[in-house]
Amino acid sequence: GDDLAFLGFVLWMIGSRQVPIGGMQSFADALHRAALAEGVQIATSAEVGSIRIEAGRVKGIVIAGRFIEAPIVASSIGVERTLLDLPSGGGLGASDRQALAAYRRGSGSTIASQAFALTEAPRYRSARWDADLDRCVQTFIGFDSPESVLLHERELAMGLLPSPRASMRVPSLFDPSLAPAGFHVAGADSHFPDEKALSEEDWQGIAESYNEALLDVWSSAAPNMTRDTVIASHFAIPRSGDRRVLLREGRQYSTSIAGLYLCGTSTYPGGGVHGACAINAFQEITGVQFQ
Repeated sequence: GDDLAFLGFVLWMIGSRQVPIGGMQSFADALHRAALAEGVQIATSAEVGSIRIEAGRVKGIVIAGRFIEAPIVASSIGVERTLLDLPSGGGLGASDRQALAAYRRGSGSTIASQAFALTEAPRYRSARWDADLDRCVQTFIGFDSPESVLLHERELAMGLLPSPRASMRVPSLFDPSLAPAGFHVAGADSHFPDEKALSEEDWQGIAESYNEALLDVWSSAAPNMTRDTVIASHFAIPRSGDRRVLLREGRQYSTSIAGLYLCGTSTYPGGGVHGACAINAFQEITGVQFQ
């Protein structure tokens, strides 16, 4: 009964996106609360319809059918959607058009994420030497030697599906509210060839088989991670260029449209829960430099 209840709980989390695949909802909630405390207005479940441009300058955004005047817009979504789909009123300069064309031609690996519902936390073989290893914030599996890392990079560069490898996280070790008492949730990220090099059918096949193959690798490092321990899993197919490991050429944060800035994964230093892209964009927008 408890297992079935937890399975329903996990499927609800995945389906409603209450807990993102990386298990970062508590982090996002903390940022939300901090922003509200500073007077920031936040709209959720409200898609941005367009960015209004007049005479080559940002005038505001249309969100949920309502126009909000704003002299500055900083976008963390994909560079192609930000510069091609959302602006209304033109104004995209030649430099941005050239950078976009290069970005589309460019090849980079793609990150896909997995989620697992567990009856217990992983216990790694290496923890016999240091018990704290079972509580690492992130554990890499499948990268057992320098040679395996180099092989992985060669496979990606050649457009081949690499052997299952991943960076694993068990955020419920540090935030018990993410799972019912006694259970855990885990998230993983794996690198694949460029998203655009694989068809929808390819991705569907990967989604149906990858977690099983990854579990075999995981259990070799943590023997208690068996098919009995993992009671549910999900593979998130990357649907847009936001998860390509590829930076845009030229200037990173400003654009040819005055007042429009980028701060997403296509800007330096790329994706990750580090906030560096946003901080760098903030410094360019404001001129304030952090020491």
